[in-house]
Amino acid sequence: LTHAEKLESVKKLYKAGADHVIPLTAIGGRLIAKYAISPYIAEFVDRITLAKGIEIADILLEADAKLVDVSLKNTRIREESGAMILAIKRNDELIVNPSSDTKLNANDTLIVVGSGEQIKMLSRMMKPWTKVNDQ
Repeated sequence: LTHAEKLESVKKLYKAGADHVIPLTAIGGRLIAKYAISPYIAEFVDRITLAKGIEIADILLEADAKLVDVSLKNTRIREESGAMILAIKRNDELIVNPSSDTKLNANDTLIVVGSGEQIKMLSRMMKPWTKVNDQ
């Protein structure tokens, strides 16, 4: 992840191998537009991103994880971890505010909000099944 001072630099940074480039002028413009159109939403986002103890994170659901092919309502993520799923990144699609009937797929990336401890708990829930050796 890198940032670009000028819009012309974005292509150069991608060619140089950057995975994600954030043009600073675009961030500023988006924030100004968001504050002008939806000041309460902008305030909410500010409070979440600046609040102590609140984090927004992304967690990859590996192919052999125990939550693969389970609907959100049956994962008990909210009840067991306290974290809340904001969106699911699936291939090139971003599913915002997924319904409780949405099934989690292998290699989905969950975008979540919660305390650091809640996010750690969710990460543990999303780990692959562990195999026990019979002896």
